[in-house]
Amino acid sequence: LARAGSATWQARAAAGDLAEARADLNLHVTEAYDRVLLSRQMIFAQEAKLTAAQELVRTTQAMFDAGKGIDASVQRSRAEFSQAQRAVTIARNDEAKAILDLEAAMGADLSSPIDPSDALTVSAITTNLADSLAKAKASRGMLLAVRARREAAASNVRAAQGQRMPQLYGAVMGDATNRRDMGGVSAGLTLSLPLFDGGRISAEVSQARSMKAKAEAGLKQAELTVEKDVRQAWLDVQSAQANVTSAEAAVKSAQAAYDVTALRGRDR
Repeated sequence: LARAGSATWQARAAAGDLAEARADLNLHVTEAYDRVLLSRQMIFAQEAKLTAAQELVRTTQAMFDAGKGIDASVQRSRAEFSQAQRAVTIARNDEAKAILDLEAAMGADLSSPIDPSDALTVSAITTNLADSLAKAKASRGMLLAVRARREAAASNVRAAQGQRMPQLYGAVMGDATNRRDMGGVSAGLTLSLPLFDGGRISAEVSQARSMKAKAEAGLKQAELTVEKDVRQAWLDVQSAQANVTSAEAAVKSAQAAYDVTALRGRDR
């Protein structure tokens, strides 16, 4: 029974490994997809800067032609326009690379570009850190696999120790013949007592216990790894949300500054 239990736990460990591999693949594809959407947002941002730089060139050139500006301002605005053009080119190149990464993660044909139609959005957090930790510890494939291997190792210890116990075997045989006085059924029991095995059982027990201790140490390490992953991801989410808030404030400030500059240009 102990051997059967070990095999059952090994099967559960394999299922946990499969779940972990699927989760890793899903995370890799999701991250690659989000990077594509982010790269497109960066293109939109750089194109907006390019438009603003182009307008600045037009405004400063018009002021210079009207005798209200200096050539240095025109040259500076043109330099900013050239820099904005380079930034757009770099952003588009980053998008192309992000799409290649996504196709590779999905196992798609790299010669057939994909074109995601979603827009990058910021989702509100609907859980807290404690709940996230509890969920990860209960369902993470890595932990399920390591826990199953610990139970399998414990079953192997019981199986190795069970070899010291008396073993009772039963056998039943039947004879078939066309003579009535020659047929019959015989049964027997055999009791095996392991009196001397040259230390084999002790060695197997020690080895099984070592494997169990290794599995328990692996479980502790896996639990620390999962908790660290969740806590780091939580910190990344908090930092990202703070950056979004800061970026939104910067956009409002830049829009206000642009409105004032445009108004001054029209007044002149």
